[in-house]
Amino acid sequence: MAKWNCEATTVSYIVIMDALCKRGFVDEALDLFSEMSDRFSEAVRLFDSMSTRGVSAHSYTYNSLIHGLCNSDRRGLWKETIRYFDEMVGSGISPNVVTFNVLIDSLSKEGRMEEVSKLFDAMIRSGKEPDVMTYNSMMNGLCLIGKLEEAQRLFDSMADN
Repeated sequence: MAKWNCEATTVSYIVIMDALCKRGFVDEALDLFSEMSDRFSEAVRLFDSMSTRGVSAHSYTYNSLIHGLCNSDRRGLWKETIRYFDEMVGSGISPNVVTFNVLIDSLSKEGRMEEVSKLFDAMIRSGKEPDVMTYNSMMNGLCLIGKLEEAQRLFDSMADN
């Protein structure tokens, strides 16, 4: 943005993230959202004000916010993360594989494997197919808490499928 002499605002980031998501560059949009960490509070306020401005959130928007909450340096944001996840589902927007992967990865990094298992089951029930990232996050989490045999079984089950 600086090379075009444009101010990097939350609105400009949201517009760019939306365009990236619409073109299928979800990872790049999530990376861009991570770069906004110093403007995190402003991003949350903007997200919360979207509906009053007539802007509908979609799964990419929620995924960006959930990803930012999960990767924030601030602790204790899990309740807020779940609040936005519940709001997403409550507004009729189905979580996609990216949504589940972000949550599963975040919980796995904290060793919260019981919650990971519940999310994984919800993912399957909702008809979403786990991918390599899903399994990789889960195996890392199991290894983190010393459940190496369980991680090996999970790996073997991937190979069988």
